[in-house]
Amino acid sequence: MIINQDKTKTMMISRNKKDCKVKLIDKELEQVENFKYLGVNFSEDGKIMDEINSRLLNTGRLYHAINRGFIGKKEISQKTKMAVYNSIYIPTLIYGSEAWITTEKQKQKIQTAEMKYLRRVVGKTKRDKIRNQTIRTSLDIQPLQDRVYQAQLRWFGHLNRMDDQRIAKRVWEARLGGLDRNRPRGRPRKTWDDSIQELLKNRKVTWERAKKMSLNRKEWRALCKTSTPIGIRGTD
Repeated sequence: MIINQDKTKTMMISRNKKDCKVKLIDKELEQVENFKYLGVNFSEDGKIMDEINSRLLNTGRLYHAINRGFIGKKEISQKTKMAVYNSIYIPTLIYGSEAWITTEKQKQKIQTAEMKYLRRVVGKTKRDKIRNQTIRTSLDIQPLQDRVYQAQLRWFGHLNRMDDQRIAKRVWEARLGGLDRNRPRGRPRKTWDDSIQELLKNRKVTWERAKKMSLNRKEWRALCKTSTPIGIRGTD
């Protein structure tokens, strides 16, 4: 294996900025604040704000590229427009969402991008004061946030079924010691496990039962498709 020194970077994920000096042969590798890997932006503070903003930016560019010449064309059927929505627009917007830990503000931004396309498809604007759910119902489509939640539950099941030696599972189950002494004041950050716990609680399933259910793919698939209670969908 030959490693390209110019393309290889280092990044230290921490609450506080720290130096990470790593040398490859005789050259010290550049330390970066952000790094894109497999299409996903990783930040040194461990947050996903940059990734969400990148998703929204790319989706916005896509929308403006096809707005007048495609979405706004009455000659094109709604079925065709929704096919593009499902196959191109939404994957661009929520790629990598299985591992997201989003705030209510971020959920609202994602929903805004979702409804921007859907309102254009039905030929309505915010001035028409039609509820988002009414538009989704007319197009026979579920809320985008539900799709994100379902993807996160599917990934939880996939992680749980992995062999214990798989790196992804070992990282997920790792528990670092000695952190309580250095924990800053205030409420702890919400973790991915916390998000999954919330989804399971709203489906009236405990963590222990969920881990057992996930071993049965058919049973777990049915749970993932369960409608998300309105209380955790965010603003609509």
